[in-house]
This record gives sequence, C-alpha cells and structure tokens, in this order.
Amino acid sequence: MSRTINIQCAECGKEVDVVQRPKFKRKYCDKCSIKKKEEWKDYQENRWKLTLDDMEEDE
Repeated sequence: MSRTINIQCAECGKEVDVVQRPKFKRKYCDKCSIKKKEEWKDYQENRWKLTLDDMEEDE
C-alpha cells in the first residue's frame, strides 16, 4: 500500500520522487537517507565511548 510522491529533501534540497509508506512520512531522498542511516549506525556503535567532556560546547 505504498505510493510514489514528490518531496523536497530536507538535507540536500532537491525535489525527488520517493516511495511513501503509510506509517512514516519521508523527509529525505534515497541518497541522503542512506547517508543518515550510516551516520546513525556509526553513532549507535560508538555512543558508549562518549564522555561528558565530549558533549561540552566549546566557548
């Protein structure tokens, strides 16, 4: 029950046709979506290494 719609990617700003599934609305094109999934996967694998010092903002 998916359909193809035209969206403007929130990451790169290009207008693309993507397959929209009923459960989640797409915000990113396929290329940016894959990139964000890889970044999230890397974060998930390495987040246990983060310390409070890593999270402090530089002034």
